[in-house]
Amino acid sequence: MKEFKKQSTLFPDAVEYFNEDTAPDWLKYGGREGSTGDMRWFWNDHVMKLSLDESVETDYSVITRIK
Repeated sequence: MKEFKKQSTLFPDAVEYFNEDTAPDWLKYGGREGSTGDMRWFWNDHVMKLSLDESVETDYSVITRIK
């Protein structure tokens, strides 16, 4: 199972850890499917495709695959 670390770019001490099952709903699902707030594309096409130690940046955080 893939595990991730999300670190805020605004508050560097704000770090969250999660895996595929415990990822925040806003990241896995976002808004209503097909809406502009739907984050499934980001989760499936970017976060889940990260290799070990690879990161992806958002406006306010960096998500890194740690396992």
